[in-house]
Amino acid sequence: IQAAMLLPQLQRLEANHARRSRLAASYEARLAAIPGVRPVATRPGAVHARHLFPVMVDGGRRDEVVEALGRASVGAMVNYRAIHRNQYFSALLGYGPGTFPIAERFGDSVLSLPFFPAMTEDQRKKMVKVVHSMGEDARVSVRNVRREAIESVKKAEKAKEITEDDTERHEAVIQKLTDTYVKSIDDTAAAKEKDLLTV
Repeated sequence: IQAAMLLPQLQRLEANHARRSRLAASYEARLAAIPGVRPVATRPGAVHARHLFPVMVDGGRRDEVVEALGRASVGAMVNYRAIHRNQYFSALLGYGPGTFPIAERFGDSVLSLPFFPAMTEDQRKKMVKVVHSMGEDARVSVRNVRREAIESVKKAEKAKEITEDDTERHEAVIQKLTDTYVKSIDDTAAAKEKDLLTV
């Protein structure tokens, strides 16, 4: 029965794979505008089956991104986890955190975005816009770090650990770094905004 149901799909295999590849290319082009989010690389010369569209989220924010997408009705999910952390394998073989650091890093940062041949352009656009909004979160984070750094410098001056001149120099460096990172985020978002709104 399963064979009878699946055999007709073989006739659509190449067309479906071609559409998945086009969707993947579109995703990759638009996600390139979003700091801290990157598609999982495909080895040169390999043909990706395009069963899923996994991306890596930097900075330990994967679960936060999944939740944000969920609130926007975008069904992102986690398909890959470090299997040695599974309770069964951990108990049976004694594996623990740090046993396979690369697998753990991958398992903690990868999520799968909605991806299917019948996916509409509007669905993809909506998902990309939601992820793109994470850029604003990045700006806020940078500014929060700036505020905390300047507060630390002023406390050091008040405790007479540094001079007033030192404070001015430190504040100038902090502001320069802040401006650099915020400009990078703003420039990237501005350059791709038109592309995000156009299919």
